[in-house]
Amino acid sequence: MLLVTPEAVADVMELRPVPHTLAELEARVRDGLPKAALKAGVEHATDGADARRALLARIIPEATYKRRRDRLTQDESEKTERLARIVATAAYVWDDADAARQFL
Repeated sequence: MLLVTPEAVADVMELRPVPHTLAELEARVRDGLPKAALKAGVEHATDGADARRALLARIIPEATYKRRRDRLTQDESEKTERLARIVATAAYVWDDADAARQFL
């Protein structure tokens, strides 16, 4: 049983085109998500620049993130997808993005 759909997870990461199945989402993660997906996920999860910077650094060191050109590695993509899944689940449970962000 899924609480959140692959579309909801992709929406947190602002992925385009949107994957409609778990297999499509997993394939995107395996191939390496775009760098912007991590930024979008962090922005959905936090309030304020300091919190964003701290969360981003927990997923990928800041210097590495700055050097990254287009795609994240598979490991970084997996962490990004897990963050997006948590954010999407919290939004589903709280039924309010701001309440979910406060909870996180």
